[in-house]
Order: sequence, then C-alpha cells, then structure tokens
Amino acid sequence: MDIQTAMLPDTFGGTSSISQAEFSENYFNVPNGVEISWEGDIAKKLDGFLPSFITGCNVKYNNGGKMETFEDGQPLIIDMDLSFQEGVLLTQGNYQSISPLGIKSDGTKITNPNLKGGD
Repeated sequence: MDIQTAMLPDTFGGTSSISQAEFSENYFNVPNGVEISWEGDIAKKLDGFLPSFITGCNVKYNNGGKMETFEDGQPLIIDMDLSFQEGVLLTQGNYQSISPLGIKSDGTKITNPNLKGGD
C-alpha cells in the first residue's frame, strides 16, 4: 500500500455504488498506524515516539525548479515531506518507556553517563 493511501481512513458499512452516485458508508476505520524509531547512537540520546499516524505527505520533484529527468524519465531529485501525529496520549508512564533516560518496564533506570552524578 502506498503512503498516501495508508494515511487515509477507510470506510465500511452501508451501501456503496459509485456508478449510481450512492455512497453511504456509515463508519470510518482509523488510518494505518506507523511505528517510528531512531536508529544508531542517536536513539540513546533522543526521546522515542508513540504509535503514530501519517497526517501529511508532500512530494516535490526537482525541488520545484526546472524539470530534469534521467534517460528513463525518472526525476533527478525527489523531496518528500511526511508529517506524523502520535495517536496515544503522552502520559508520565508511557513517556518513561520512550525516553532514553526513563525507567523501563522491567524497573531498570537508564542513566546518562555524560551528566554529573549519572542522572
């Protein structure tokens, strides 16, 4: 499934007949959720993310300038900006689970050795 489709809600229930201009689906499913994470050493220094939804997807080809392509027609430059919204309320408890310095579910506390006193 492509990103732009995955960020949209789905509908269900009722009847659906596009050819007859009748479209009365009664319910929405939430869009597909995504899990975002940092990779590498930076993950030890920055807060993580709660389960999220994609709220925006903007694509620019050739940075808005003159259109240039490879021989096969593919653009030389493609910029894609994605926007996300966390779908879970941030609380003290779940912040601890995504913080690199938080108390984890097994009760262990991760400390930052770069701070005085190890806090």
